Amino acid sequence: MKENSFEEISIEFASKKEEELYAFAMVGERARDFFTSEIGRYIIGRAADEIEEVKEQLLKTPTWNKRKINRLQQQAKAAQAGIRWLQEAISEGDYAHEALLQMRE
Repeated sequence: MKENSFEEISIEFASKKEEELYAFAMVGERARDFFTSEIGRYIIGRAADEIEEVKEQLLKTPTWNKRKINRLQQQAKAAQAGIRWLQEAISEGDYAHEALLQMRE
């Protein structure tokens, strides 16, 4: 098993904005690493499977059963939110990285 070892790296930032952008870029990079990792692919696959399962259940649920429809919709929204949060973290990280590169030019 591989152990995580975090070394302290001293980075001098020209401004608070640059430091914030760096933090967002690092979060985005970590989110991308997770998204493409074995466990990340597993979780995303499970979320996608759950969304499909909910769709099938919704098609079978009578329209008068509002309580069940609401519960199923909430279940699908929760699975979608997890995927969306990772995608947003990656996008924000990419934006921050590009902004940092422009600041350094």
